[in-house]
Amino acid sequence: MKKQIILLLLVSAIFWLGTVAQAAIIVGRIGHVEGDIYRYMDVGKEWVPTFVDSPAGTGDILSTGAGSRAEINFPNQLVVRLAENGEVEIVNLEDGIGEFHLVAGLARFYNNSNTGTLKIRTNQGVLNLPAGSIADLQADGTSIQIWSVRGGSTFLAMASDSRTETLEVIDQSTSLTIYRNSVAAGIGPIDRSWHNWCAERENVWHERQLVRSEYMPEPLQEHAYVLQPHGRWRRVYYRGYYYWAWKPNRVAAGWAPYTSGYWYDWHGDRVWVDHNPWGWVTHHNGHWMHVHGSWMWTPYVHVAATPGVTVTSFSIVFGPRYRSHWHPGRVRWITYNDYVGWLPLAPWETYYGHRRWGPGSRVAYSGTGVNIRININLADHHYLDHAVVIPRHHFRHRGPAVVNNYNTVKIKNINKKVIVKNYKPLSTMEERKHKNRKQVVRDHTTSRRRVISKHRKVDKKEVVATQKTHRSRKVDGVVLTKVKPRKKAGIAAVGKRTEHPVRVTGKKTVSRKQRSVATRNVVQEERVSYLDKKEKRATAKRDDKRVESKTNRKRTISAQHQVVRQEKIVKKPRQKELKKDQNRRKTDEEYAAQDKQKRNERYNYSRKQETKNLDKQKTAARRERYSMNHSGFTAPSSLSRRRGRL
Repeated sequence: MKKQIILLLLVSAIFWLGTVAQAAIIVGRIGHVEGDIYRYMDVGKEWVPTFVDSPAGTGDILSTGAGSRAEINFPNQLVVRLAENGEVEIVNLEDGIGEFHLVAGLARFYNNSNTGTLKIRTNQGVLNLPAGSIADLQADGTSIQIWSVRGGSTFLAMASDSRTETLEVIDQSTSLTIYRNSVAAGIGPIDRSWHNWCAERENVWHERQLVRSEYMPEPLQEHAYVLQPHGRWRRVYYRGYYYWAWKPNRVAAGWAPYTSGYWYDWHGDRVWVDHNPWGWVTHHNGHWMHVHGSWMWTPYVHVAATPGVTVTSFSIVFGPRYRSHWHPGRVRWITYNDYVGWLPLAPWETYYGHRRWGPGSRVAYSGTGVNIRININLADHHYLDHAVVIPRHHFRHRGPAVVNNYNTVKIKNINKKVIVKNYKPLSTMEERKHKNRKQVVRDHTTSRRRVISKHRKVDKKEVVATQKTHRSRKVDGVVLTKVKPRKKAGIAAVGKRTEHPVRVTGKKTVSRKQRSVATRNVVQEERVSYLDKKEKRATAKRDDKRVESKTNRKRTISAQHQVVRQEKIVKKPRQKELKKDQNRRKTDEEYAAQDKQKRNERYNYSRKQETKNLDKQKTAARRERYSMNHSGFTAPSSLSRRRGRL
């Protein structure tokens, strides 16, 4: 039975029309960290730790710890590198234009654009960095020190009597130390060790930019270096069009997008932070497609979708017109009782967020205005069979990572029918403080109150989750923090809605009604498991029939080739060979016997290879289950690759 939820969204008409034509939102990436880096959260007024591959956009305030350094890359050709105890605020990001506020510490700013201007605000004035220029700035409470690494720049100094003075900073000349009412000149770079570290990072990026891919658009070429060694490109046919799609080659069996990583709360939207080195470009650009039993990523799909209408037509945009639109993670959120889940969106399905993340997305909630109704029909979603459902206490919010691989905690005995019947689709994921301190998922249809969330206070000097610990969680199956089960936990059957779930109160006596409800839930779970096994057996039978039909088709084609070859022999006999030795000429029966023998050998060889691959997959699965049950780690093995065919 299809369940349809109608979301009443309050959106201003003027705001809506302006949003449709607005430019893409520019979001940077924390690409490299040595040590610790923190983000200041307005809600709670505190600093929380953040990690590599986390987003950085307008309104963010980032700070590095003692002995730490960080690199932030932006798609509009801007780069910011922070030294230890540095703090910078991202004021504005546009195409070729950036505005930052250096609060404290030493930082290097790169303006690699062709025409844009980079502005760096300080307490003593504003530095204008033209296109193609690089500059070092060091700020403290009383002065600002500037050194031009490449290209000139101008500094608009503000005196104590509200007067302004323009200072020219010459390329690789003396450094300037600007006070409130005076200017002093220095010699050479501000910090020689910092200058050498930045030079090393520039060499790393220079080598990376040498790698190019003919299948990626120009805005994403900077990520070609990470895709080349971890996968391969294939030409696939998907819903009426051919696409060049990239398939990862070093993932565990049963891998799917949005499973190996965690969700991060960023400006009201849930942003996916993937543990794989190629996760940033593949989970925040383009689309994932499930083709021939394997997940593949392509950046070329562009869909002009109408809300509430299923669109099956595509268009491919190549060349300089292509524009990459960043998104937090294209998934549909679902919930039921103490469970929360998500499923990947197909290219034509609409993504809802707090901001419009390019084509195919809409704003889920805004201020007062015109009432707009949007229908979300859960049964119409294309990848409903690939939903990931987990208990809510495993869901990551703002604290330290609970799990780093959702495949280890997701609900196994769940299918499309159960999700459509019991689960409710959500436009976005939000959290609010509950009286019993439980994370409660709510939708915009239930409340119009402002979302207020309290963060866990973090001291920079006493942070346990360091960058080293974060980088070590790339191995699938690692549990950084084990969550102890609560004493009072409701027992809810998966696949059946219960009006009065059993509560474990700690008492030894259990009522008859509670026993009956628990028994009914157990029976329902066994029935769901039986239906899953039945469906798997039916799928196996269909696969066997498909293999048999494919084998028969190959035999038919071979027989046709044999007839054609015989006709050619009759029409155009080989005169030279017949003259040399007439006795060596083989009859038609001998050719047929040889062809039959070759076909049998090829068929037996393919069957042996399939049996061998199946044994390898079973062995890898047993090793994976053993490693997860005993040590929490998945043993790396080349046998754990998932086998897919095009």
